[in-house]
Amino acid sequence: MPFFVLVDYDNLATRDKSQTLVYVTDKILNILSPAEVTQKNVTVRLYGGWYENNNMTRKAQNLSAEIGGAFPKTTTLSDNKATAVVSVELALSLQIAPADFLYNTFRRHGYPAGLMAHDPVARGCHHPVCPISEVYKFLQQNYCHVCRTVRPEDIIYRQEQKLVDTMLTSDMIFLGNSEKAFCLVSSDDDFWPGIYTSLIGGATVYHIHTKLRATPRHYTKSNRANYLQKQL
Repeated sequence: MPFFVLVDYDNLATRDKSQTLVYVTDKILNILSPAEVTQKNVTVRLYGGWYENNNMTRKAQNLSAEIGGAFPKTTTLSDNKATAVVSVELALSLQIAPADFLYNTFRRHGYPAGLMAHDPVARGCHHPVCPISEVYKFLQQNYCHVCRTVRPEDIIYRQEQKLVDTMLTSDMIFLGNSEKAFCLVSSDDDFWPGIYTSLIGGATVYHIHTKLRATPRHYTKSNRANYLQKQL
């Protein structure tokens, strides 16, 4: 099996997501030493809300097109000598059941309940035509005071990913039981149970943080030698 790199895509910094996937994968692999990339073939799995109902989101379509045009590719590792063949894929299913796609992982929900706003004037804004004042009036009056027709619930909604974190965690546990090592790219503490399960099972986990931080000490106090943290 290849060496797996599991990427929590939306947890990447905006500056990285604005670059190409070639840039992102090269950046990740250059943080790992050639000795840590235990296979000559590397599979980078991108986790995100790729399906709205049964249809691929626009983001997923764009990434899929980019993947098809740029990968697989041979990448030189951090010693500028060793190479690996890198493939990239969207995580559309679980590793344990690759043929069973998980749909409806991106959802749009209606107007968020309990949404409140402060009067910008009370907060120190004294501009005579402050646009935020119009937003405040819109939310407070519950309708547009110009057309008196449009309401907040008509135009405001929130986006949400579903199943994505548990998909990634399930894959970590699966790989932890079948592979000697894998890499996780995320700074989300919610993944710690999956990391810890893999470590207990004997896998080596290379955890690359997407933010300037480390996993909280109250999680890592066991000081397991098979858990190595790095910074993207």
